Amino acid sequence: MLKIEKTKILHFPYESSKSYRNLTKVKGGIFRKMNDPVEIADDVTFGDFFKLLIKEKELVNTIFTATLYGVPFDLLIKDFKRKDKKDDPEIHYLEIYWNVDLDEEGIMIEPEFQCYGRWNSNEDPDHSGLIGLDFTPISELKYSPLKLNENLEIYGSQIKHDKANLILATTKKFTLYEIIDAVLFELSWYGTPETRDKEGKAILEEVRNIKTLDDVFESEVNMRALRNKAVDKMDKFLPTPTTKMPI
Repeated sequence: MLKIEKTKILHFPYESSKSYRNLTKVKGGIFRKMNDPVEIADDVTFGDFFKLLIKEKELVNTIFTATLYGVPFDLLIKDFKRKDKKDDPEIHYLEIYWNVDLDEEGIMIEPEFQCYGRWNSNEDPDHSGLIGLDFTPISELKYSPLKLNENLEIYGSQIKHDKANLILATTKKFTLYEIIDAVLFELSWYGTPETRDKEGKAILEEVRNIKTLDDVFESEVNMRALRNKAVDKMDKFLPTPTTKMPI
């Protein structure tokens, strides 16, 4: 078992063990136990975790080339080190969770990275929920708590969270590989930070120019085109590792 702390990753021979080994003392040490289940200390922020990856940037670039879609990890590091405000009150925490898709071929279970925070709503200023990370600089995430959501729910239809269709509710541990993979997958979804910022500004400008229903339709078409462009880029690399089980 691994435990991620603010400045190190500890390896325990078994869950109740009191003895441990600090994997971050040895170069490349954390990658020797990437298939071990992981726990995260309560005080760990996303910035703490990302700094641990920075220390192993050469191996991150090599092992996670497919996940990064060929984006050099150094560019993400540069984006992480950008000057920013001390804290973002809109973000409550970041989490790794299990995404489950059910289709005629079977069940696809994969780890994903998401943000939970306060929505900007005039009707309910205190309302919270999921916030998109698509165009968010990495530097704005560094002070947010990082959590693991081990809940895994499988539904009998595409309508999730409908308890009437719930087939299985259980928990599943994350490995270190799955955590790193989920984070890098999300952070490099639109390519380099420069490409991400450029696309984000273009979309914001479109939203500002919406005045009619035709404008709304055109904006939606452009968003779909942008998503398709990102998917086409992914096809050049290996697919993200998933767990597939027959129904």
